[in-house]
Amino acid sequence: TVSCDRRSYRDCQTLFTNLSAPHLHKTSTTTHHQHYSPKMTEPTPLPFSPFATIPRELVIEIFLHLDILSLFSFLDTSRFHRRLLLSLPPIWRTVVFDSHVKMEMVDVYSTLRRFRDGNGLKKVVERVIMDGMDDPWSPNLIVLLVKFPNLYYLSATSRRRTTNLESDAWILNEMLSSGTIPAGSLSLRTLHVRHDYMDRDRLRPLVAVLEKLARERVQLDVRECGHVGCRQIVGVEKVECGGCGMVEGRCWKCVDACEGCKRRRFPPFIRNREVLELSKAVAVGEGKEGGEEEDAFSVFE
Repeated sequence: TVSCDRRSYRDCQTLFTNLSAPHLHKTSTTTHHQHYSPKMTEPTPLPFSPFATIPRELVIEIFLHLDILSLFSFLDTSRFHRRLLLSLPPIWRTVVFDSHVKMEMVDVYSTLRRFRDGNGLKKVVERVIMDGMDDPWSPNLIVLLVKFPNLYYLSATSRRRTTNLESDAWILNEMLSSGTIPAGSLSLRTLHVRHDYMDRDRLRPLVAVLEKLARERVQLDVRECGHVGCRQIVGVEKVECGGCGMVEGRCWKCVDACEGCKRRRFPPFIRNREVLELSKAVAVGEGKEGGEEEDAFSVFE
């Protein structure tokens, strides 16, 4: 019994509260928790990222060398890396699909869907490179033109199975007529579509529709042969004869031999083999002029 004669009401109330507190029954309560409650442990801290201390300029330089699938794979490793990469617009301005990296088309389209207005990536992209990406289900160049409104450079070379200039021109004309792509709305200024097996693809319709859709004149990496009556597709860069180095202005079908050395010309898809054989012939000729040809295995003697 506790007497409250000389205590205030508040002091008595505090005393009775302490008498009935759970810590007075320490033995039973502690035993109960030891039997049923697991031991609490501190959460494991997230691993430290080395990119937290690297200057932003160096981080940008590192990630500019990655293809787009590898870039998103790294972005998904942690929230810190996600915030870091999304805060660096320069690494998203150029999208590279590396044909030497093993990829599924499902992953390619999933990656393209991640460029949205919500995360600000869709309007950042200015250049797309997909050279050698010749899977039948790979994205068409028109898909990329519609996807990225500020795209000014598109390179889709060495895509023999997926390049059809006539079909692309027809689709672009339909999109222009329907208003899907308004006239003068494309930012495109450079388009590379060449592959070594291009023959007589209809180039003029594509050039005509691009002049209507683009704000500026689009520079292509292909042109029609300059010979009268010939519409063979050739590259815009200068092609030199493998024998004498003379610049060849017309296609190999119009002029089947070099005008300088009279050496036979070959189509582009066997040009590399031609140069290799020529270099071997020159090497053999120099060996004969210098006297007895050296044994290939003499270095081991």
